Amino acid sequence: MRVNVHLSAAMIGVLAIELIGAQSADGARNVSPEEARGLVLAALPSETRRLPGFTLRQHDVQEFPQFYFFTAIWIGAPNGSLIAGDWAVDRSTADVWSALRCEEESTSTLRKLQSKLRKTIGLTDAEYQRAKKKGPMCP
Repeated sequence: MRVNVHLSAAMIGVLAIELIGAQSADGARNVSPEEARGLVLAALPSETRRLPGFTLRQHDVQEFPQFYFFTAIWIGAPNGSLIAGDWAVDRSTADVWSALRCEEESTSTLRKLQSKLRKTIGLTDAEYQRAKKKGPMCP
């Protein structure tokens, strides 16, 4: 599936705050796939999101069911298609990780969106601290 993405920070926030999701054991619901997509978009530089032919593809990794995985692809790069990066989003905490570098992503837009989303899913600060863990590829 190919999706052209040209979103402002405000549009990313609207896209990511969705009220449907699975409940977790502590009563807070999990982040939905659509919300996770919005979080990854918020972590990307605006120049990347505006590339002609930019698409963000979701896929599952069976070894890490707690995470949604996304690959950013620039279709139509000068010499064909180019993978712009891979990210993992924790379904319970809304943390966004560079899937291969084992680095947590943090931009001001992303932090604001995560804060709103954690409130929406019913995750308190104390619950977040207990649930926080390293990214899926981290040692």
